[in-house]
Amino acid sequence: MQRTVTLGDRVRQERDRAKWSQAELARAADVGRDAVVSVENGNDPRASTVARLSQALAERLVDHDAGWLLTGCGGRVGAVERRDFLRRAAAVGSGLAPVPTTLAHQVIQGLERRHAAAGLDDTLLDYWEGLTEKLAAGRPIMPPRDLLPQLEMHLTTMYMRLQQSAPERPYRRLASITAGTSAISAWVSLMAQRPDETHSYLDLGERLAVEAGDSDILALLLMLRADSLSPVKSGGLGGLPQEARSCLDRAMRLVSPSTPVSIGAPVILRAAEEHAAAGHVAEARVLLERGRDVIAKGRVQTHYLRRFLPDFLVDSFAGSIHQLLGEPAEAIRVLGPIKSPYAAHRPLLHADQGAAYAQLGEPDAASGMLGLALAEATELGHLEAVHRVHGVRRHRLAPWSDEPAVRQLDEQLAQAL
Repeated sequence: MQRTVTLGDRVRQERDRAKWSQAELARAADVGRDAVVSVENGNDPRASTVARLSQALAERLVDHDAGWLLTGCGGRVGAVERRDFLRRAAAVGSGLAPVPTTLAHQVIQGLERRHAAAGLDDTLLDYWEGLTEKLAAGRPIMPPRDLLPQLEMHLTTMYMRLQQSAPERPYRRLASITAGTSAISAWVSLMAQRPDETHSYLDLGERLAVEAGDSDILALLLMLRADSLSPVKSGGLGGLPQEARSCLDRAMRLVSPSTPVSIGAPVILRAAEEHAAAGHVAEARVLLERGRDVIAKGRVQTHYLRRFLPDFLVDSFAGSIHQLLGEPAEAIRVLGPIKSPYAAHRPLLHADQGAAYAQLGEPDAASGMLGLALAEATELGHLEAVHRVHGVRRHRLAPWSDEPAVRQLDEQLAQAL
């Protein structure tokens, strides 16, 4: 079976063409030699490292092609055709390997300048929206380390096009698509536990959603900002619960009968969950029923950022709310039958079950569920779920720290954190 050609292979090939040693390339790119060694060994480099390597090689090799270096697309003869570059480099789906590294802003700016004459037409906007939809669909199933580079490439391309003058209608639509892509980028960054990147994406997305007048995407962004502040996401410890609820209150004010159910219902259910965490029993129950009602009666069911609303969504939230309200037996009854097909959801589901078993005074069952959640989260690279398991362990299992099952869970956590 033929080995996949990696970014490191292409860097090594270009370095050989330039007749440079690793140390000489490092010196020309103003990076450490260990950075060149790391890239050529197949490790994922920083965006700035890729940019510096590409710029140094371009000064040495007149036919150096940044697009080819990053993605393997195109060739050194002639320019990389713009739409073909985007399609082949950033598409998600069978037969296309993920882009191996974050796309450096400096490099893609050069590609964009090369194709600045291309028009901002409906065909291109349709393509970009479709690509955002595919990337959004990858969020529950793809490792964040594979998805984030593709999101950044796509987001950077659209954001730079926003800096160019365009008629109002295409501009507003592009601003909306870019805001939506920012939301997905923030969501995946949350999963990867990259707080600085998360907040940068949220800030950008909110600004563009306001410019575009897109209340649906703005509601989603506010929900994600609440997630970044929520103690629920860290197993019940820490966080800024009042600020999280404030974001969700703002998001709910944007939800109307015309809001797609796949966005409006999760916003309402997240608010119910947050009130449950604060011990607001009545508010949590009212919002849970409101979420059910929206799903049952909503006119517009889906949005391109979230095409499918799982049948078990309400039960998943209800189980979490029950355990947060101190109703563990009901939580287990509701959560037990759920068989989620989504890799990103399963560890959260099992963490909630673990928290419920701990409340029932069953440390072995709790540790088993939390260990399962930890294994699932580690395999996916879902660091948010890893930290949630850690929080549940500290919050719920402290009285049983000497139990063998809890000690085994601690050993598993020590390796994952």
